[in-house]
Amino acid sequence: MQMKKEMKEKKEKEMKEKNQNKKKKKKKKKKQKEKEKKMKEKKKKKEKKMNQNKKKKKQKKKVLKEIPLGGLRANETVQASLEARLLSRLHHPHILRFFHSFLEGDAFCIITEYCQRRAERRTFGTARSLMFRALPSA
Repeated sequence: MQMKKEMKEKKEKEMKEKNQNKKKKKKKKKKQKEKEKKMKEKKKKKEKKMNQNKKKKKQKKKVLKEIPLGGLRANETVQASLEARLLSRLHHPHILRFFHSFLEGDAFCIITEYCQRRAERRTFGTARSLMFRALPSA
């Protein structure tokens, strides 16, 4: 009789252990799912932030450099067109990005990216013959 009780108790203990193990496994799975969910959310947030940064980068300001041709000598007009041609071939992070050049009325126009530093803007050309005008982002 005592043997039966002991056997019964032993079986009950085993059943309890199995149930506890099952509960532990369920908890582990649940935690793992929660971790995965959090990771997915973080990844989405990160991607969203990156997309916002890309949009901001695309919306860079541009500058229209207007060179009036009326008061310039012939060699200064040639220099302006050479500057535009040179800018179109230069690709470096420390050099203003060239977008387009064209003639409008009696002015030669060059569109480049906007540079916030005054010193860099001064190297853009002489202040006597230039007019800077900020363009809205495209």
